[in-house]
Amino acid sequence: MEGMARDAVSRLVDRPANAGRMGESGLRLPLPTGTAVRGLTIRDDLATLDLNEAFLQYNVVSERLIVDALVLTLTEFDNVERVQLHVGGKRLARLPGGISVWQPLTRQGSLVNEENAAARSAATVPATLYFSSASQDEYIYFVPVTRHIPKTSDLLLATVNELIRGPLAGTSLLRDVPAATKVRSLRVNAMGVAEVDFTREIYDQVRGATAETALMGSLVLSLTEHEGVKGVRITVEGQAPRFRAGTDVTRPVLRPIFVNPFVL
Repeated sequence: MEGMARDAVSRLVDRPANAGRMGESGLRLPLPTGTAVRGLTIRDDLATLDLNEAFLQYNVVSERLIVDALVLTLTEFDNVERVQLHVGGKRLARLPGGISVWQPLTRQGSLVNEENAAARSAATVPATLYFSSASQDEYIYFVPVTRHIPKTSDLLLATVNELIRGPLAGTSLLRDVPAATKVRSLRVNAMGVAEVDFTREIYDQVRGATAETALMGSLVLSLTEHEGVKGVRITVEGQAPRFRAGTDVTRPVLRPIFVNPFVL
């Protein structure tokens, strides 16, 4: 497991080999060129990561993104809950941009692509939403964002409604669920599948297999962020969906191991 975790961190470094693996996704690698993993151990749910001094050669404007990338990547492993960062064999108090790394970092403090930080308050809860985007070569990929929404007793329903609301204006993210769509019902069955029944407006502007995959990817990835939800099955006014391009989603779609590429 330590070898896999070390490899995962190495793949975050901005270098030609890693850029080549990403193809034309349009995504950027967060760790500066020259960064190397000096060591990585996992003990009692703590991953201790030691990077070389080249790691510190980044623009401090990107510091939060870089720290979150490391923490979120390593805590994807089942046996990692906390991350202790060392640089050049030394435990640092703070990084150049001011983020404290003396104590282990946890996923709880890492918000992916926080959208509306000003809306964060005791009256809101963070929701992770996935919207699609496209590179110049029309490679479709999904981007997670954290949106602060009013506290609610039904966070699953609120999540779907936020997907219907769509991404914030001015971003490169795409609307995957048509704006006129409404949720008729939503429940999670005993197998952990979220069963969502939509109005017929879900067919609006969803033309072609790519758009149908984007629709399902947005729903599946966003809803399975919630504890206990393993997959999604949709219906349209109580019936199995009949998409124009023929994409078959009559069976539950489970969360994939990898977010990108999302394949039905």
